[in-house]
Amino acid sequence: MSKSKEKSSLMFKIFMALAGVIVTGLGSGLMLKMGLGSTAVNSAYDGLSIVTGLTPGTVSIIVSLINILIAWLLKKNNIGIATVMFMFGVKYPLDLVYEYFPRPESLILRIIFCVIALVAIGAGASLCGATSLGFGPYDSFIMGFHERTKIKYVYVRYIFDGIYLLSCYLMGGAVGIGTILSLLMMGTVFSTCLKTWKRLFKFD
Repeated sequence: MSKSKEKSSLMFKIFMALAGVIVTGLGSGLMLKMGLGSTAVNSAYDGLSIVTGLTPGTVSIIVSLINILIAWLLKKNNIGIATVMFMFGVKYPLDLVYEYFPRPESLILRIIFCVIALVAIGAGASLCGATSLGFGPYDSFIMGFHERTKIKYVYVRYIFDGIYLLSCYLMGGAVGIGTILSLLMMGTVFSTCLKTWKRLFKFD
């Protein structure tokens, strides 16, 4: 591949990774706005915040750095520029949706929006990883564990999401319908979307 083609390919990957970050942030904001609990990971941040007295944002950065360190030890290829973009870029679209998207009164509608949000989070996070520029902090850890142990990704996700959810509950964090849906859906959504993006865009 020529240098110009390599450069255009890299720029396309960066653009797609950024799109993944934005979609993940939009989904995360929508999830929070519905008030039915966040993803298992974000709920654990809430619990840790209660126990430590730190803000959820500070807790998320600390835990993300720990996840990145473990992921690097497991398989450093899963860490890259998209990991950094994900870690610091999700906040902005999240805040935008949380601030301006109206919350429906109907519980059924809120559950439907939670499902849409979870699909968006899984699709966006997997798009980052599909570019080969790195996964998000938590996903890089899960992928590294999956690749090292050869345990099916969905099962690894169930295990660690379950650990996060249990720790959230024990620490007094908020657990709701959305949190349970996250535990049940996220592994399948993420792995399905990851395969789809790789097949669709043929990232090398």
